[in-house]
Parts: sequence; structure tokens; C-alpha cells
Amino acid sequence: MSTSANIGDLANVSSGAKPVHVICLGLSALDQVWRVDRPFSGGSEKIKAVAYGTLGGGMAANASVAVAKLGASVAFWGRAGNDAAGHEMKSAFTAEGVDVENFRLFADGRSSVSGIIVDSSGERQIVNFRGLFPEAANWLPLDAVARASAVLADPRWVEGAATLFCEARSRGIPTVLDGDMADAEVFERLLPLTDHAIFSEPALTAFAGSADDKSLAALARFGCRVIAVTRGEGGVSWYEDSELHRQAAFSVDVVDTTGAGDVFHGAYTLAIAAGLDVRAAMMFFGGHGRHEMPPRRRPQRNPHHQRVSCIHEDEAMRTIGKNRGLARLADADGHFRIVALDQRPPLFDAIAKAKGITRDQVEYSDVTAAKRLLVENLAPHCSSMLFDPNFAVPAAIDLLPPRCGLIMTLEEHRVEETAGGRKSRAITNWSVDKIRAMGGDAVKVLAWYRPDADAAVNEHQKKFVREIGEGCARHDIPYVLELLVYPFLGSANHTADYVESPGKLPALVIDSVREFAKPEYNVDLLKLESPLAANSLPARDGSAEAKAAQKEFDAIGDICRARNIPWVLLSGGAAPEKFERVLDYSYAAGASGFLAGRTIWLDAVLKNFPDRAAVAASLRKDGLNVLDRLSELTTAKGTQWKARYPGFTDIKQEGDFARAY
Repeated sequence: MSTSANIGDLANVSSGAKPVHVICLGLSALDQVWRVDRPFSGGSEKIKAVAYGTLGGGMAANASVAVAKLGASVAFWGRAGNDAAGHEMKSAFTAEGVDVENFRLFADGRSSVSGIIVDSSGERQIVNFRGLFPEAANWLPLDAVARASAVLADPRWVEGAATLFCEARSRGIPTVLDGDMADAEVFERLLPLTDHAIFSEPALTAFAGSADDKSLAALARFGCRVIAVTRGEGGVSWYEDSELHRQAAFSVDVVDTTGAGDVFHGAYTLAIAAGLDVRAAMMFFGGHGRHEMPPRRRPQRNPHHQRVSCIHEDEAMRTIGKNRGLARLADADGHFRIVALDQRPPLFDAIAKAKGITRDQVEYSDVTAAKRLLVENLAPHCSSMLFDPNFAVPAAIDLLPPRCGLIMTLEEHRVEETAGGRKSRAITNWSVDKIRAMGGDAVKVLAWYRPDADAAVNEHQKKFVREIGEGCARHDIPYVLELLVYPFLGSANHTADYVESPGKLPALVIDSVREFAKPEYNVDLLKLESPLAANSLPARDGSAEAKAAQKEFDAIGDICRARNIPWVLLSGGAAPEKFERVLDYSYAAGASGFLAGRTIWLDAVLKNFPDRAAVAASLRKDGLNVLDRLSELTTAKGTQWKARYPGFTDIKQEGDFARAY
């Protein structure tokens, strides 16, 4: 039977056309997970966690949830204490659709609990208390094995695994062993009862003396049909029918390897249960299982708490919701021609100056009146607009044209200014959830950032950006991140205003982009400032000075191109002709548009407010003239963004997509 035909059999698993039932037996643990922001040093140290959570874990437990996510019937057989951890695990299984009738909670037992530390590279360290409960397995309902299409066990409950495997063998049902670390006598007892033994490299080394391919052949003496070893990014090797085979791993951006091997075992067991041959089963995990931990979608990587998708995507492809959202922000040609009116302090200052009053004297009604004028006169002429929730939405949401995309800002304009740098926070009572609920097409966040700021300040900023990115991933909504360099408190050119820092160094801008283009932040569109001050940018005329300037823009373009993240330019209030020059350099480096505000509308407010008719007339004449020039330049030179949707090659029948997404 061909590999493709075998994989096609899995389309029938959950439809009932080919019913499959899997039993997973072994460890269920309650995992307490700490995330830290740097790799481990290897010595004694105290590390501050940037996140903490409690999740279900355990090898066979994770495998059972993976099987359930892939659409098959699955039961977990295991032991825990009749304690809070045991009940929490049982409830989690039930919520995931796993049969727990034979997950027994012993009155005098103690549940297994693990502590997991995940570092910034995605690697982890695990400490496990394996629990206290009876070893005997005479209570297992062996008649129920007759329903199974395949069974899996890990080595943590030897009596249970041996009992289950003996019964399955007697009925001709395939047995799969999760070969994790265990004493040699455990494997010597279980391997003769095993059809498919899949080791981790450390476990194979500990048992056979080496994890090389020769060790697989040496273990053939136990009579297993397949002896395999998973090698992480090196793929998987296996010995079958006196021959060695290999399957390469797919390349993905690692976020967290916790549970990855367990998902492999669950997916492989399901494939064997469905009748696939061994190579097809290995390819099923390689081609499908990687989506259980996609790089840009699931901040939580433990299989107890994530969706499994059977939709083929390459590793740089965005999800359907993010693609649809970005398409709403762009015009029909794939250019982002976005007008920003989420500004708060800059607009307060403009109104105050126009009226001859102080910023504190500006009234709420003045701000909403100004924003309504901006939307009324500019919205029909741009691809999307950037709103804030407290002023722009109540002022003018009713005026936003249906075909104009809506980006909602999330950050509070008031920052915590410290000697070591600026700290951002979200607007009070505002969230990604609310933005998605109100129909926003994207979430925008401004992060003040300097790579040379105090380490604690930068960690705060990274966490702020990362957590919002995780929220956007959960809600499948595009994440627009704006980055701005700023002057330090007490420096000669310090200001809290939203103005370009004249003394900024290109490296500060470029290194900031390099940091936040990392997959861990889940950014979909970058809103960036010029790496060089707009007022000092030379004409792009081929001179040595212009070529040197172009290299700075190209550095940004290279980073964004490598991460497949489109980027647009903010105006920073630059004069129109200066901003056009910024765009000229940026478009040569691969930028896809602009997200500008003050350059387009500031003069109309400064010169005419509170005369609303005069503001409107100025916007229609001068404001639109600037906007049209920027749009023409963008259409002529900007890089077109294109949505990249999945190919749906595994969607074969009604119900497949709804289950997989």
C-alpha cells in the first residue's frame, strides 16, 4: 500500500467509516511550568520567571490527548491520588474528550507532580515526583482491550504495561512502547511484549550504551517488529525487517519542546491503529504532527491545552484569521495605506496650541470633535485607520466606511518613565478580547524600546509585547507592533513627546526590529520609524551618502524578509516631503506601505481648530493632497503584501475542517 493511500485512511478515523479506538496507559502528572527569559547557565543560580502556569502532563497522558485531538476515540488508563491534583487531571482529561473510566484515584495515594522550567530557546528541565499508588494491575478491565485498535504504554507503570501488552498480544492488537528513561529491567520485561518500541536518544543510550543506529539493530533480539529512536531536529531512525530506515524532521521555530515526544507517540499509535504501514506512520507525525505545535499560533505547547490542526501550512504562513485581518488593512493591490488617529498627547497639544490654552484645559469634547473630522474627511481615501478606544471609537465609529479596515490601539499613552528607560502598559479595562469582540481587524501596540536600556526595563517591555502577542494568537487576530527609540530621562534631548529622537543611532532601531521579529512575539505587521532622522536623510540620488543610508534601511528589510513580516513606516510628524524621502528608501528595502497621522492632518488642526468647517476644508484640500501623494508613491514603489492561505490538502470530507481548525 502506498504512503499516500495509507495517510488517506486517517480521514475516516473520526467519521465512523473506519472506527479507531486507542488505549494509553501510564503516567499522568500535573505539570507546574515556569518560563524563564534566558538559557540555563549550568550552575547554581536564581532566575526570575516571566510566566507561570499549571498544566496536565505525563507521557501516556499527553499521548492520549493528542489522539483525541486527532479525532479518534481514546481511553487513558492510569493511577493518581484522590487529591486535588488527581481530580484536576481527571477533569482536564474529560474536557479534552478522553475516556477516564479507568483512571483510578486511590484514597491513600499521592498524585504525580512535575516542575518544568522552559528557557528562552524552548528547551526545558523537568523534575518529577512520580507519585505513590499501588503497583498491582489486577483491577484493569482486560475485556475492554478487545475494543482497541492499538495500545500504548509508557514505562512508569510496569505491571500495568505488562498486563495490558499481554492481553493485547493475545488478541493480535498492536502494542506501542514509549521508550523514555527507565531502568534496564523495565525494558527487558516490556520489550518482548512490544511490537513498536520508540526510544528517546537519552533512554536508548542509557539502555543500549549508545543511541547510534547499530544499537537499534542490536535490540532486535527482543523480537519487536519496530525499534525506533527519535532524534529531535534529526528526525527519527528505525529498524524494521532487518533494515534501517530514516525519516527527516520538518523545520519549525521551536517555542517549547515540552510534550513533543509524547505527541509523536500518540500520533504514531493512532496511525498504526488506523492501519498505516510504519513509514506512513512516521510521515503522518512528520507531516501532520508538527502542526500540533505551530510556530506562530499556540503560545501554550503542552498537548493538554492546544488544538491540533491537519491543515498543511509552511512555517512562515499565517493563520486564516490573521490573513483575513491583514487583508482588511491593505488595499486591493496589497499595499498598506493607513491613517493613524489614535494619537492622544500629540492631538491634545495641537488643540491646546490652536485654542491658546494649556494641555490640561483641553476638553474631551474637543478631542472627539477633532477625531470625528479626521475620520469623516480621510477614511474614504485610505485602506484602513488606526483608532483608540477612549476617544476615536465613541467619536466616529459610525463614520468608518465598511471597506475601511479598523486597527485598534491597546497601549496606554501614559508610560512609567524611569532612569533606566520607559515601561509600557495596556489601557485600563482594554484587551485583545475586547478588540476582537468589537469587530477590530487588528491589534496595535506601541512599545518604547532601546536595546541599551536597563535590563529589567527591557525584560518588562519584552514581556508586555510577548503576552499581547499570545493573546492575538489565541484570538487569531493580526498583531501590529510599533517600535520607537526614545531619549533617556535626564539626557540633554529628553522629552516625553511623541517626536523623533534626533540623536538616535541606526543600530538602536535595527536591533529593536531584530528582537521583536522573533517568532515568540507573534508579530504580523511592524510599524517602524526611519533608522535615520528624517530631517537629515539625504536625497536618494546614488551618492555615497545615499548608499550608506540605504544600507540601514536594507538591514531592516533583510530582517523582516527573513521572518516573512511585512513592515510599514510611521511618519513621526515629519514634514510631508521628508516623509516621502523616508518612504523612498524604505520601499527600496521592501516596505509595504505607511501608517501615518500627523504628517497628513496636523496642520489642519493646528491652523483651524476649533473652526470645524475650516478644519474639514483644510483636510479635504491639504490633508488629502499629502495622503494622495503618499498613496501614489506607495502604489508605484511599495512591496505588495499577499495573503498565504493553507492548501487544505488533508480536508477530504464534510467535518474535517471544523474539527481540525
